[in-house]
Amino acid sequence: MAQLKSITIKVEGIDYPFRTANSEEYMNSLAALCDEKLDNVKAKYPACSVSRRYTLALLELADQYMQLQQEYEAVQQEIKNITEGEW
Repeated sequence: MAQLKSITIKVEGIDYPFRTANSEEYMNSLAALCDEKLDNVKAKYPACSVSRRYTLALLELADQYMQLQQEYEAVQQEIKNITEGEW
């Protein structure tokens, strides 16, 4: 089992402490992605509240995740079809 380390990342200038087995670089890349999504929402909707901004950014990330999941499943099906000779 990987050893947990204490890491603090910043999202929108706010510190978030974590105990994680992930590397600090990885966690900082996640924080940077969150900042990017939050900045995009802030640019589109400058008057929205912080909680709404976080919700909209989360929905955008969830949408991207679902699209990638569907693409992954389609590729898996294509591979299965090819390996079973159904192409």
